[in-house]
Amino acid sequence: MDWCHHYSDSATPLHPRTLRGRVLEMVGVYPGKQWVRRFISRHPDILMAKPRGRDPKRAQNFNKATITEYFDMRVALNSKYDGIPPEHNWNVDEKGCQMGGGRNGGNSKFIFSKYNC
Repeated sequence: MDWCHHYSDSATPLHPRTLRGRVLEMVGVYPGKQWVRRFISRHPDILMAKPRGRDPKRAQNFNKATITEYFDMRVALNSKYDGIPPEHNWNVDEKGCQMGGGRNGGNSKFIFSKYNC
């Protein structure tokens, strides 16, 4: 359960085969294909779903010119203030991370925490 929540929180959800591989490492027996479905049914705080894609407007702004401008501004700020301590770097994007790491084109379902959906 902890792995499922951790990977979901870090926007790299587990594929059912990966979870079955982790179980093999722990107990030495490779669980059957239906084991994952039964495992999820026993734990109501996780689910299997297809990852959602990135909003096209956000993807459009993720280009070389925008990224270059951002890092140029960071260099200027670091020079002006003699470096910015890491604890003063914040992610202020209201949308958060793209769940699934860009795998929105496939038919695979991944294991997510219900709190991230």
